[in-house]
Amino acid sequence: MSWIADVWADLKGLVKRMFSRDEIIKAIGSDISPTAAQQEQISLWASMFRNSPSWVDNEDTFSLNLSATVASELSRAATSEMLLEIDGSPRAKWLQAQIQPIVDDVRSDLEVGLALGGMVWKPVPDGKNIAVSVIPADAFYPVRFDSSGEITSAVFVEQRKIGKKTYTKLESHDINESGVYTVTNRAFESDNPNQLGRPAPLGVVADWAGLEPVATIIGSDKLLFSYFKAPGGDPNDTGSPLGVSCYSRAVELIEQADKMHSGFLWEFESGKRALYADVVAFKRTDAGDLVLPDKRLYRALNSTGNVGEGDLFKEWTPTLREQNFLNGLSALYRRIELACGLAYGTLSDPELVAKTATEIMGSKQRTYSTIRDIQRNLRTALERLIEVCDFYASAYNLAPKGAYALAFEFDDSILVDKEAQMQTDRQAVNMGLMPKSIFLQRNYGLDEATALSWLQQQRAEAPTDVFGA
Repeated sequence: MSWIADVWADLKGLVKRMFSRDEIIKAIGSDISPTAAQQEQISLWASMFRNSPSWVDNEDTFSLNLSATVASELSRAATSEMLLEIDGSPRAKWLQAQIQPIVDDVRSDLEVGLALGGMVWKPVPDGKNIAVSVIPADAFYPVRFDSSGEITSAVFVEQRKIGKKTYTKLESHDINESGVYTVTNRAFESDNPNQLGRPAPLGVVADWAGLEPVATIIGSDKLLFSYFKAPGGDPNDTGSPLGVSCYSRAVELIEQADKMHSGFLWEFESGKRALYADVVAFKRTDAGDLVLPDKRLYRALNSTGNVGEGDLFKEWTPTLREQNFLNGLSALYRRIELACGLAYGTLSDPELVAKTATEIMGSKQRTYSTIRDIQRNLRTALERLIEVCDFYASAYNLAPKGAYALAFEFDDSILVDKEAQMQTDRQAVNMGLMPKSIFLQRNYGLDEATALSWLQQQRAEAPTDVFGA
């Protein structure tokens, strides 16, 4: 959906850091949940994901972009071949149509959520359908939680740039103990996109002109958005209900890897072969400037006046220490993999990792556990998103009433070697230990009826058993 891409582009382009807590608190007249330390963490994670952490200057220190690589790899593994089906009624069919664009884009959305510790899917009725905004953690401020960790008040940040002015909208969602749901919209104008600035009318931005400053929603006992929480605890705040970045435990290691990689690049830059020669070895222009055959290779030295045989040229070819750097980087990669719950060989050289079947399975198990935690939280967030869409469908008569059933399917190939599994299952069938219909269900993803139909058709077309029996 192009409009989702537009919203995310706006957020990436303008919300480079979170506004200060004091600005938000003053604007909404209420304290907010993220502590100053948590807010600083989210800003750091965001800068790392966007490849611009404080230690990277692109002169002496360059980035390996490991943060985005870790988030991308985890997101890819968690959503590979993910299926979400909603069935059971015309309402279910309508919900499937609303949610399918999110399912199609879930990998890129999840990548941002994992990098920044969380994200929000915020549905809004749009005519006959639902428009879903993707809100990264640095444009979302939880304000209050209940005893179970459920968000009961939050603020969303949206920005628009018109000319030299930046306009910011704070959209507050709140549900009080009496069940009253209130949405409050406030607009601000500033010359600096990193500051809220002064209050402004909502109508200053065309897209906000139709919004009410204060609106009440009837019938919902929860806030009408879905929060994806990246799994993992915050060691600096063990009681926090907020998620943490997938690379939160590897920040210092990633910084060290960037600096070591930069040293590796300098090793080659400074170790370039050179020929030092007395200036008398070179011609000069009419203006008296030296003419070097190759400026990258030759270096001119002031003449000593007594150049002897063999002293005209001196070659400088230093010994490079590339293997030392590569060994150091490989060790750092393995530590980053461990800290981020990735199998060895994901970042490091797979030729240097565990070799035995037990070691390989143990390494895969770490990634498997990480992915399962991500998938569990992703499923919870998608279920809540569908609940909100269902609420709006009833509140605005967008689709006929009716029950719906959800079916999720996640690929497990990260742990299971499909080829090895098929070979093992084939042997089990030939030994009479596994029914052929189960073989088809396990290895081809068929339901029982389709598997039995395949077997019946195969017997009719080919008298010879495909398993060699």
